[in-house]
Amino acid sequence: MFGAALTVLAFPPPLAAPAVTFVVHHDDDSTGSLTSTADGALTIEGVPGRVIVRMRTDSSRAFVDGVQVREVTSLASLADGAASFYSDADGRALWIAVEDGARSSITVD
Repeated sequence: MFGAALTVLAFPPPLAAPAVTFVVHHDDDSTGSLTSTADGALTIEGVPGRVIVRMRTDSSRAFVDGVQVREVTSLASLADGAASFYSDADGRALWIAVEDGARSSITVD
């Protein structure tokens, strides 16, 4: 559905954990990282191209690099275009699309 985008499922770590970092290994042996903090923030570094994050949350708004992004009405709408999000109320999650994950910060509210 999302083509070549990296799709990530993110859960905030337990409150006792300061942060959890996952390393992404690319075909050219370089690496990127995704770091999730207990406050619901996710920092993406060194992951070029589109990244789509399904974040477990009760929040109703999403921000990419501090800017609120628009809500779309279908998951398919996340496949291309500007940063945006889709609210999955039944799954208690937001699906958030980032245009280029080379360095991005996602927060929810």
